[in-house]
Amino acid sequence: MDVRTGISQCAGAALLMHRQSQLTSWPEAVKAAIMAGAIHNIEGASRLSDRDGAGGIDCSIADDTIANNRWWANTVTYGDFPKTYVLSGIPAGKKVRVVAAWDSHPPDSHPPYGTINDPLQSDFDLIVYDPNGEQVEVSSSYDNNYEIGQFTTEMSGNYQAKVVKYRFEGASERLALAYSISDP
Repeated sequence: MDVRTGISQCAGAALLMHRQSQLTSWPEAVKAAIMAGAIHNIEGASRLSDRDGAGGIDCSIADDTIANNRWWANTVTYGDFPKTYVLSGIPAGKKVRVVAAWDSHPPDSHPPYGTINDPLQSDFDLIVYDPNGEQVEVSSSYDNNYEIGQFTTEMSGNYQAKVVKYRFEGASERLALAYSISDP
């Protein structure tokens, strides 16, 4: 990442927090909104690529996500799953990108000594359903603290994003979900 990219990501995060002050307490939601707005992959798969990750950030789409309240942030426990979110009023023929994000839990010592250890205490999966209850997208990676789903809507209406636990080892976890709507 060059310096300009890092600066634009920080500026985008600051602008999102300025628009919605609750985000200052929810970095997971900022991450989810920025990743939901990263719809321009430069190379590889459109959802997630091994060369450019989640894609190029489009701050206007992330801002639209926050401005239109297309985000949630919760502290969840083992019994809260599955966690269902309603993606309201999505028109047909649009690209929807849904991101769930949560924390990793690095050790308190800085700098970390010995083997760098940044463990994930949770492994969540993301499943999205259309207004008829048909599954339209699944994201089920195991080695990161986010899931990304992307699909083009075939019908208008309320979709559902369901976060399910595959593994949950802590007492609680901070979980955020955000979604963007754009032209395909």
